[in-house]
Amino acid sequence: DEFEDGRLIGGRIANVRLFTYIAIFIVLIAAINFINLATAQASTKLKEIGVKKAMGGNRRQLMFQFLTESTLMSLISVMIAVGLVYLLLPYFNQLIEQELFFDLISNWQLVFTAIIGLGLLAGVYPAFYLSSFKSVMIMKGKLPIGAGEKWLRKGLVITQFSLSVIFIVGMLVVHGQLSFIERRPLGYDKSNLLMFDGKGSEEINHQLLLAEIQRIPGVINASNLATDFLGANDKGSGFIWGDDQNTRNYLFRSPKIGYNSIETLGIKLLEGRTYDPSFSDDDKRIILNESAVKLMGLENPVGKRIRYGDDDYREIIGVVEDFHYGSLHKEIAPLIFRFRDWGRNYFVRIQHGNELKTIDQIEEVYHEFYPKYQFESKFLDDEFESLHATEQRVGSLSSYFAFFAILISSLGLLGLVIFTTERRIKEIGIRKVLGCSVTNIVFLLSWDFTKMVLTAILIAVPLSYFGLKDWLQDFAYHIDLSWWYFISGGAVALLIAWTITSTKTIRTAIANPVKALKDE
Repeated sequence: DEFEDGRLIGGRIANVRLFTYIAIFIVLIAAINFINLATAQASTKLKEIGVKKAMGGNRRQLMFQFLTESTLMSLISVMIAVGLVYLLLPYFNQLIEQELFFDLISNWQLVFTAIIGLGLLAGVYPAFYLSSFKSVMIMKGKLPIGAGEKWLRKGLVITQFSLSVIFIVGMLVVHGQLSFIERRPLGYDKSNLLMFDGKGSEEINHQLLLAEIQRIPGVINASNLATDFLGANDKGSGFIWGDDQNTRNYLFRSPKIGYNSIETLGIKLLEGRTYDPSFSDDDKRIILNESAVKLMGLENPVGKRIRYGDDDYREIIGVVEDFHYGSLHKEIAPLIFRFRDWGRNYFVRIQHGNELKTIDQIEEVYHEFYPKYQFESKFLDDEFESLHATEQRVGSLSSYFAFFAILISSLGLLGLVIFTTERRIKEIGIRKVLGCSVTNIVFLLSWDFTKMVLTAILIAVPLSYFGLKDWLQDFAYHIDLSWWYFISGGAVALLIAWTITSTKTIRTAIANPVKALKDE
C-alpha cells in the first residue's frame, strides 16, 4: 500500500499481490502433498502391479488405471474444495471486509485445468515408472531406487517446509508489529475522545456550542479543529528562520486548532502556553513541536518571532512534546500549530463509565446548532485503528495461512514417512533380529527427515528475513527482526516434524520383526 500523510492512496494492489503469492504457495504445498501421498500409496500396490502383469495385463492398461484413479481423486477433491469455497466465502468476506464472489460456471476452465493437472501430476509416477518394471522384479521386491527419485521426494518435502517456516515466521513478525503499534506511545491520549463534524454552510457560534457541551456533567474537555487530525493532511510553508531565505520552502505539518485543543487531545506542553481566549489569540501566534524547534535551531523559543512571507511575523507562544500526527506509517516530523477558532471538527473528551448518556446529551446540544443534520460521532481510538486496518487483516490472515501451510506440509511429511518405512520394513526387521534397540531404529528413521527439515529452515530463514524486512519498511516505526522470530519458526516446524515422524517410526520400530520378514 502507498500512504500519503498517513492516509491510504490508490488501490491495495500490494496486498492483492501478496495474497496472490500466498495462495500460489499454499496451492504449491498442497500439490506437492498430493503427489507425495499418491506416490506413497502407489508404492503399496507393487504386488498388485506384479500380479496384473503376470496375469497378462499390459503397461498401457496399468497406466490408464493409475491416471484414471488419480484424476478421479483430483475431481472429488476439487468438488469438495468448490463446496467449501461457497460455504466459507461469506466468512472470508467478513474477515477482509470485501465482497468477493465465486462463479463456478465462469471459472470452469480453471477448475477443469486444476482437476486434470493435479490428476496427471499425482498419477504420472505409478503410471509411467512403476508400470515399467517386469513382474518378476516386482514380485521379488528388487526394484531399483534411483538417486534422482530420492532427491525429488526430499526436495518436495524441503520445499513444503521452507514455505511453512516462512509462513510461521511471517505470522510471528506481523503480530509482533501489530502489538508494537498498539503499545507505542502516541504523544496524546486517544481514549474516550469523541469526534464529530459540523455540517452545512450556516455560520454558527462555535465557541458557544463548545461552552454548552462543556456544561454536560460527563464532559471533561471540548475543543474544535479546522483539521482532519488523523488524516494529517494539513501543511504549511513560508516560514523563514536564520539567514537562509530558502527555508520558506520547507513544508511543515501544520494543523489548525482552536482554544483548548491541546488540552483536549492530551498533548504535553513543554514550554509557554496554549491558545487562550483571555489573550485574544489570532493566527499570528504559533505553537511548535520539539522537532520544529530542533530544525530551526532555536534556544528559548517562547516569545521569539519568526518571519512569515516577505513582511509578516509569527510569534512562538509555546512548545509541545512530539506526537504522532496521523498514522504510524509516517515518522514524527516538524510541526507548527496555527490558530483557527472556526473549525468544524469537534473533539470532546468524556468520562469513562457513562459514555452513552453523555453522548446523548452532546447530541441534543448538536441539534440545537445543526437542526437539519444527523449527529454522527466516532471515537478517536476506533478511527486510529482503522488507519491500520489493513495490517490487522494481514495479521488475521497470516494466522490462517500459517495453520493451513503447517497442516498440509505435515500431511506431506506423513506421506513420505509412510513411503520410506514401508520400503525399509525388511531392513528394520533384520536390524531388530540382530539386536538393534527401538530407540536406535527410531533415531535412524527420524534422522533423514530431521535433516530435510533443518535444510528447509536454512533456506527459509534468509528468504523470510528479506521479505519481512521489506514489509516493515512501510512503517516509520517498527520492531527489529530479532533472532528469536526465526528460531521460534524453525523450532515449531522441527517439533511438528518430530511429532509426525515419531508417531509412525515408533509404531514400526516396536512391531514384531517376524511379521515383516515372513511377509517378505
